[in-house]
Amino acid sequence: MVLSPQPEVLRSIGEKKSFRGRGLLARFWYFIPVSNLGYRTLETEPIPLPVSNGWEGLIQTLLDIKPQTDDRNQLEPYVMKLDRAAYSEWFEFAHMVEVEMREGGRFEHITDWAGKLPGGAARVAGLLHCVKHDSQPWGTPIDVETMQQALDLAAVASSHAEVAFSLMGADVEIEGAR
Repeated sequence: MVLSPQPEVLRSIGEKKSFRGRGLLARFWYFIPVSNLGYRTLETEPIPLPVSNGWEGLIQTLLDIKPQTDDRNQLEPYVMKLDRAAYSEWFEFAHMVEVEMREGGRFEHITDWAGKLPGGAARVAGLLHCVKHDSQPWGTPIDVETMQQALDLAAVASSHAEVAFSLMGADVEIEGAR
C-alpha cells in the first residue's frame, strides 16, 4: 500500500507508539510530494480514452484469471519467478538495504520499514510484470528490466520514507534537537 498523507497526519501517527511497535507503519510505502498550492492551473485534462480503456482492460484480464487447482481440486497458487539476472539485481539491493540498517547506516532509525523494503520491491516487480504479461504472468520469469524498474521505485520510496519517519519522530536525537 502506498500512502501520501499530509505531514501533520504523519506527526500525529508517529505519536502512537503502538503503531510503530506492532509493525503497522513499516508496511506502507510513503510519498511526500512538494505542495503545488498556489501554482495549480485548476484546469485538468481528462484521462485519454485509450489510456482509460487500456487500464480497464488490463484489470479485467487479471481479474478473469481462473484459480488453479490440483488433482484433488484444492486451490494451488500460481508462482511467478525471477530470472537469474533479476534475482541477482534484487539480491544485491537486499544486501545493500541490510548493510544500511546497521548502526550509523542510512536506515538505522527505520529498520522496521527497511526490513520490509526488499520484499516490497519484489512484489512491485511482480505487479509491473503483471502489466506486461497480463494473461499468464506466471508463464514468463520476471526479467531484470522489470526488477530494475521496481528497484528504482523502491529507491524513491526510500527517500520519501526517510522524510515520513523523520516527521513521525523516528530519530530520537533529531527530535531532541528540535
